[in-house]
Amino acid sequence: MTTSLKICLATVALCLLAASAAFGQNVAPELNITLGEQRVKFAPTRSFQEMRLEVVNSVGEIVFTHLTTEAEFDWNLRAGNSEALVPGLYRYTLALKFGEDQTRQHTGHFIVEKGQDQVWLTASEGTEVSGTVLSASRSGGRSITGLGSKDDKSVKRDVSGREIVNEKGDDQGNKLTGSTKAVKAALLGTANMVAKFDATGLPANVMNSTITEVGGNVGIGITTPGSILEMVRPGATDVVFRMANGTRAWSVGVSGSGDFWRIRDNTAGAARLTVEGGTGRVGIGTTAPVAMLHATGSAAMGVRGDSTVTNGVGVYGQADTGSDAYGVWGLSNSGYGVVGVTTAVTGVGVWAAGSGNSGTALRIQSGRIQVSGAGLGTGTPVFIHRAIAANIGFNETEIDHLLTNGDPNAILIVTPNFNPGGGAGVLNNHPIGVVYDGSKWRIFNQDAVAMPLNAAFNVLVIKP
Repeated sequence: MTTSLKICLATVALCLLAASAAFGQNVAPELNITLGEQRVKFAPTRSFQEMRLEVVNSVGEIVFTHLTTEAEFDWNLRAGNSEALVPGLYRYTLALKFGEDQTRQHTGHFIVEKGQDQVWLTASEGTEVSGTVLSASRSGGRSITGLGSKDDKSVKRDVSGREIVNEKGDDQGNKLTGSTKAVKAALLGTANMVAKFDATGLPANVMNSTITEVGGNVGIGITTPGSILEMVRPGATDVVFRMANGTRAWSVGVSGSGDFWRIRDNTAGAARLTVEGGTGRVGIGTTAPVAMLHATGSAAMGVRGDSTVTNGVGVYGQADTGSDAYGVWGLSNSGYGVVGVTTAVTGVGVWAAGSGNSGTALRIQSGRIQVSGAGLGTGTPVFIHRAIAANIGFNETEIDHLLTNGDPNAILIVTPNFNPGGGAGVLNNHPIGVVYDGSKWRIFNQDAVAMPLNAAFNVLVIKP
């Protein structure tokens, strides 16, 4: 059986006709769909028990339903809540019930165009018609063009009554000829470019977007992407991903104002991490790093490095050239510039090494050397030792300290302290020395004079 579709222009209606070539007789159309001003009228041409219309939007939501036994239904293009349909694509299903077991469905699509007095409609004759027709506007004035299908051989006319021949489509049903070439041209684009719809009018033109897909790689702003995703935007404009979770928004990408890669906290309006392209410097909390790693902020520590492996290094800094080059530089307004802590017995909190015998391992430009908590009898590497009756042996006084006991290789630097903390003191005006007795270190008067009671000494312990 072959089928033909005819446009009824006199009533601006879309009529569906079926012709039987085998018997050579015409069959009256089962349904007339008439496009009017702000409305679409559905009028079956033969008796029926009930007619049901259902309309869904492009995401599958039902926006309108209507059941009637009237001979026709004139729909005002409003949703079930009486509000006008928003511009977009819709699908309609019109079910005609002729008897208990006789139901016929007519389906199609229509487009409500934004800002225009137009509705574009497609319709079919159910299962017996393979082609579809795109109607003219409600108010007329546009040519009626066809969308071909594989077995469709239809006669269509424009608003002036001129016949438009839509030749047989190819296997994909998309070959358009004759007056429909304009439609075909609007569907053509550039190879590998992702298409987009131009919504300036209807039918909407299909155009190139700025997105390209080549060999599984996607490019935005570039036609030859070299990775899974590559984005390019020439000029002084940021190229970033923006992400938000409802509480905070972030952006990651290339800064257009300079040669930088950044992570930016958009909610706070601050750059959190910056990498300079030319120098490779990394800034945390600063957009102008002056070191290979420059961290600044309101936290208690600017940089913290923790190593959990054997012989690991928490923070390692090396300066290869320059008299004023620094491996690690720490600056604090009120706290500590550099802090090193070890939790292992044989660990090292801060390691400083010079270059051979000529390099400088540690240089103090200004300020004091402070040993927190140091004082009389403290367990710090600098402490004050006082000679009392319990530790005096004639011209000697024994040191009982954790850092020196049992270590004959410890290095002790000792000086007399006349009056620790100020006030009255005890004078020991004799040359002194230190000696290890097999378990502990002792301070002794070298001239063999008895050690004065309550004499005090400053002791610095250096471990080799």
